[in-house]
Amino acid sequence: MDEKFLLVCCECGNSLELPRHYGWMTGKSAQIRCQACGTRQEFSSIGGQIQGQKPLENPRIWYGELSHAIHEEARNDFLEGVRAFNAQCLKSTVVMCRRSLQISAIDKGANGDRLVKQIEDLKNAHKIDDSLYHFASGCRQLGNYGAHPQDDELKDIDDEAAKLVLDITYKILTHLYGKYTKRG
Repeated sequence: MDEKFLLVCCECGNSLELPRHYGWMTGKSAQIRCQACGTRQEFSSIGGQIQGQKPLENPRIWYGELSHAIHEEARNDFLEGVRAFNAQCLKSTVVMCRRSLQISAIDKGANGDRLVKQIEDLKNAHKIDDSLYHFASGCRQLGNYGAHPQDDELKDIDDEAAKLVLDITYKILTHLYGKYTKRG
């Protein structure tokens, strides 16, 4: 069995395991990304012991407090999408954003048994404009790919695309439920 170093993430406190062979790199440094919060960290070792650990640039995102008017389940699903993004689970990010959009559409009285119809109904009822309609449709489609495996390009989704889906979902939620403050 391979011996491991046990570190604690300097951002969230999650346990990080490193193969012991990193300790043999006396005077050198290495990097690891926390699976829980996404923070990249650098550590150095001397004589087989961890001597220093520090966070690198913070790739995590954070959206300011969401309006309490947002349907609780929609808010929770969106925040789960943010946590998924921060843990580099990009497919999960787009699926949770899709869920958040559908719950919000239903909460706002959209008709239809599928999200495509519900988004269309929000547009026809003037609850979202053409721009938000097209953005929501794109988020829906990516979320569908994540939820229903098929021959698609979702396996190649990158940070930028997942972040865009989060930003669009955030914009739609705040448009439907009220103003916001964005930080981070």
